[in-house]
Amino acid sequence: MTNRPKSHEMNANLRAFAKALLTATRVTTMVALPFWGLQGVAPATALAGPVQKSPARAINQTARQLVRAVRVGERQGQEEILAHVISVHSGIPAARLLAGDSLATSTPAAMTARATGVSFETAVERLGTGEKAGKVIVDSGADVAAAQALLVAALAGVNANSRAAAAGAPDTDEDGVSNAMDSDADNDGIENRTDVDVDGDGTSNREDGDVDDDGMDNGDDDDIDGDDVPNSDDDDTDGDGDDNPSDSDDDGDGTSDDSDEDDDGDGTDDSDDTDDDSDDDSGDDSGDDSDDDSGDDSGDDSGDDSGDDSGDDSDDDSGDDSDDDSGDDSDDDSGDDSDDDSGDDSDDDSGDDSDDDSGDDSDDDSGDDSGDDSDDDSSDDGGSTGGRIG
Repeated sequence: MTNRPKSHEMNANLRAFAKALLTATRVTTMVALPFWGLQGVAPATALAGPVQKSPARAINQTARQLVRAVRVGERQGQEEILAHVISVHSGIPAARLLAGDSLATSTPAAMTARATGVSFETAVERLGTGEKAGKVIVDSGADVAAAQALLVAALAGVNANSRAAAAGAPDTDEDGVSNAMDSDADNDGIENRTDVDVDGDGTSNREDGDVDDDGMDNGDDDDIDGDDVPNSDDDDTDGDGDDNPSDSDDDGDGTSDDSDEDDDGDGTDDSDDTDDDSDDDSGDDSGDDSDDDSGDDSGDDSGDDSGDDSGDDSDDDSGDDSDDDSGDDSDDDSGDDSDDDSGDDSDDDSGDDSDDDSGDDSDDDSGDDSGDDSDDDSSDDGGSTGGRIG
């Protein structure tokens, strides 16, 4: 009898402990179970492979960027110097380029003619009927990598010369022809192509950081020695008297070919360069970027345009890729004029893949359209140049 109160107290404590344990177990289960369940049903992570553009699409994109950069220069009164640049890269005389509706419409035809070997007139006709540069080049059987490199080099040249012209292109001999276009920059009677001191500043080409004093350092210049031969085609890029295979610094930019990502100064990283003629990099070509597009694509286009890219990104190329270039064709040109993109940036490519380039190509408009595709045009007045670019 005397033990009953004590036993009753023990039973009460056991019941309280059991109740607390049960409550704790329920709380733990409620908290943990959702996580266990999610982990149990979570799907395996899908790893998306890289989306690659077709050769025609890549060429079309670079051609579009090139046309826009040229159009920017036209608006700034740079037609003459930019016609010279396109002439150097395409082999079409500047006078013929300027004889058309505009330099911007002549440019893709000139580059297409150079890439495919067809006549300039044929290229003008085919692009004028709606074909695109990429399709014409691919269908011709031309080396598409070489064609892309050709366009990239021209784009780099247009951007660099446009910036130099905007800053006041030098004219060493004061003959009214800027050094960038002058075949004898210092007027010493020796043409640039054979002159050991092209700009006549007393510093030999071998030691000169801007061989032809055209306002572009050797590392940025598309024709370093001013001989009207683009760097990619020049056997002695910097005019120092040493052919590129025996030159340890082909482009004279102060960086040895062993560590220079673009040792021949053609605007294309050597790891992607089909025409790198330097023999002393021993495969040491560090990797590159794009397109840039010229691929990269942020462009710096002073006063850039929303461009009438002459049918700019529409593809009727069966088998070609489609682009969803959202925001693609507006320029950030405060006060600049925009062009009416007939057939603008949509591609009707039955059965092919689509590229969403939104944000891919933004232009910061200071004369450089390298690799840029989106332009944000505030306050623009429409202007259509017509035709298509590829």
